[in-house]
Amino acid sequence: MLRNTLMMSMSLLLAQSALADEHCIEPSTVVGASYRIETSGGSARDITVLRNTVGNVMYILDTEALTRIYQNYGKAGVAVIEYFDGEAIGVEYEPSTQIAADGWDAIYQVFPESSLVDLETAKTDVYHCLATTHYTGPELDVTYLDTVKLPLAVEQVSGDTTQEWTLTALHTDRSVLDAKLAQVDGYRTYDFADLGDSENEPFFRNSEYLKYKLHGPGGHSH
Repeated sequence: MLRNTLMMSMSLLLAQSALADEHCIEPSTVVGASYRIETSGGSARDITVLRNTVGNVMYILDTEALTRIYQNYGKAGVAVIEYFDGEAIGVEYEPSTQIAADGWDAIYQVFPESSLVDLETAKTDVYHCLATTHYTGPELDVTYLDTVKLPLAVEQVSGDTTQEWTLTALHTDRSVLDAKLAQVDGYRTYDFADLGDSENEPFFRNSEYLKYKLHGPGGHSH
């Protein structure tokens, strides 16, 4: 039922965008995308992925009030700065091969193209003049924006749980990225290796950091 509903919605969306040539999107202008991720049972979260450069990507996790900036250092691994927006605090992690254990593409492409190789190609289409390919498999159904290497829609089934990704925006300018960069630039930032010496910061001294990581600001689940 969920899959049928998703496919009907996607068919309508693709048909509308194909007719609206005045809303064509130039691939080179796409800097990122926003998604609504819903899981059967009622939970939902919002995520925005913005590409600053080919080696620098920002994730804005509005539901968790977190912002992460990933930097690719090649063989040395990936570094990340995790910003806790509710506290205006950042924690910087040194490059590690564990931060992006599935490879840089898993971060840069959000849903990596390599995960589609074992799926059946169902059909091709366009979305605002961007080429799309629809892939299908026993537990995974993906419509992919080929040129910009981003998912348009995803339905993933694991046991009794179904997760659906819906594209809510394609970002074609840097306004959101630049605004968030300006915001986090004013945060107090700490090196993760030095957190034990940050007893003067209540956020770390009172274990609020761990609560935030688990449940969001103030230790309340979202």
